[in-house]
Amino acid sequence: MHAALPADIRRAELDAVAGVLDKLVGWGNLRADPDTARVTAVEDFYRKRFIHQLTRDGEAAEEALSAYDEALGRRGALQAVALHDIVTQLRALLALAAEEEPDPAKTHLALDVLASRFAALADHARAFMSQRRALRHSTS
Repeated sequence: MHAALPADIRRAELDAVAGVLDKLVGWGNLRADPDTARVTAVEDFYRKRFIHQLTRDGEAAEEALSAYDEALGRRGALQAVALHDIVTQLRALLALAAEEEPDPAKTHLALDVLASRFAALADHARAFMSQRRALRHSTS
């Protein structure tokens, strides 16, 4: 599929990947060793070629990102449950509003559950944003 792209786009993609790899080497996450394999094309001869290996720091960063991603997944699952509860409570409120004389206790309960779900979503959003800020500051 990559070979089907025009040469200038392939070159731009290779340059973009090389730039990202250079950044990871600069941050200490990767080690770049010269690739001494036999060159098979002229453009390969003129291009710097490296074999990249993950460093200990890179492994630590990968583990930290995996743990962070896992925590976000758990939060995302909790938020999906909260969103389902919000829809359920809104439907209950619609049904109550359609009644001639809504039950005050049921209305209060539905509103209370709705308010607590919105508060939980806001708390999760604040925690997510503070973790993102902390992660951004630790990687810069």
